[in-house]
Amino acid sequence: MTNTSTATVDAIVVGAGLAGLLTAYRLQQKGKSVLVLEGRDRLGGRMYGKEVGPEKAYVDLGGQWLGPTQYLMLDLIKELGIEKFDYMSGVTRLTYKEKQTDYKGDMYFAMMPPGKAGEDPTGVATAEEIADAKQAGDRIMEIVAGFKDGELPFTHPDAELLDSQTMTSWLQANTTTDFAKFFFTVTCSTLGPLGPSHPSTVSVLHFAYLFKNSPQSEVPENFLIHGGAGQIPPKLADKIGRDKVLVNQDVVKVKYDSEKQEVFAYTRQGQVFSGRSIVMACPPAVASAVLFDPPLSAQRHQLMQRFPMGTIAKILVAYDQKYWYDDKNIVMCIDTSPEQYVEFTGDASDPTKKTGIIAAFIQGQKYFAWKKLSQEKQLEVVLDDLVRMYKIPELKSPIAVEIGDWPKDQFAGGGYSGSVGPGVWTQYGEGLLNNEWDGRVRFCGTEYSMKWAGFFEGAAQTAEETAKRIVEKLDG
Repeated sequence: MTNTSTATVDAIVVGAGLAGLLTAYRLQQKGKSVLVLEGRDRLGGRMYGKEVGPEKAYVDLGGQWLGPTQYLMLDLIKELGIEKFDYMSGVTRLTYKEKQTDYKGDMYFAMMPPGKAGEDPTGVATAEEIADAKQAGDRIMEIVAGFKDGELPFTHPDAELLDSQTMTSWLQANTTTDFAKFFFTVTCSTLGPLGPSHPSTVSVLHFAYLFKNSPQSEVPENFLIHGGAGQIPPKLADKIGRDKVLVNQDVVKVKYDSEKQEVFAYTRQGQVFSGRSIVMACPPAVASAVLFDPPLSAQRHQLMQRFPMGTIAKILVAYDQKYWYDDKNIVMCIDTSPEQYVEFTGDASDPTKKTGIIAAFIQGQKYFAWKKLSQEKQLEVVLDDLVRMYKIPELKSPIAVEIGDWPKDQFAGGGYSGSVGPGVWTQYGEGLLNNEWDGRVRFCGTEYSMKWAGFFEGAAQTAEETAKRIVEKLDG
């Protein structure tokens, strides 16, 4: 192997997504030397976008949202000279049991506090169905109240019981109507910090914890970014220095020499880099594929193996105008009908441009069925689904289509984020507290965050904390 790094840096960062780049930038601001290694041929991880159409409208193939209490991200975009804008107000179009309705408001708030019992903005459910969903929501929020700030879910007083059940089994025992089960299924499949997942694959403990960790009551999808979120990683890389951010460097092994207090990163391309510390800024399941020498604690390693990413593709469909903006402004569609591949959409248009952008999502088993189609057929069924959902024939004729196929990306492993099934938190969760390699290896990324896991803010929080801990270690 050839060592292309002529000097040992203070910190090697594996992964050039938001968490990795921000960690490196904060370390550099503290006077530490850094080197970022990225396996892809591009920067950004799941914070990645492209320009489309004659207006060069920006589309985010990964995450795109910010919320008013996501203070680190709001400060970061200000620091980088980036502006945000309010998400377009309008209606959600919901299809349930072949009944389609347009409504204003948030379905989540109608079922869970601070919603009121019997309150249904959607108009598709009976009073009995709403009451059933509401009482189940109240029970979930009672569970949420048992979590303590700054503590991991396995510390909940009922952790063992809650972690022994899937959401499917819990719903069977705690609801009586199809609508209540539909509501919680949609919740699992649309909320970023839950994977997405299906009720059959996520534990009750993990489901409830995410309402503590990433509360929908704080409106985390309130803002979009002018020029797209994907512009942030290149700006961070420019500040770090492009010579210190290397792409096409797939780290397959990391080694710690305890006598020299030095770490080494070995890449698939046959190169070796050395540092005084190393940061694994990648999803847990992806990090689990890296060979650690000496091995990590068994509890941490097995937790990482059991933290799969969600199964989802994000399709950005661009049009010459915003056909869905009218007296209603359709900003979101939800349709889980069997014939639909696309079950969820959101408006992703920049108000300063004429170009209209729809973000369409295909997930779970429907993603696997969709991937069996030819590329031509994949596009055809997406456009057919959009026409069916919006009732707008013009949606059959986009000016551009870009696809974020996250399960296909081996450096992401899926999207939006990761989630865990029964037994994982209580059996393996303490592994996150283990001090590996005397603190010379750190793990960061949105999946690890104690607040806003699954969002950009979660990645930013772990980056800030990781940089702080690395500085303390090196200066201690």
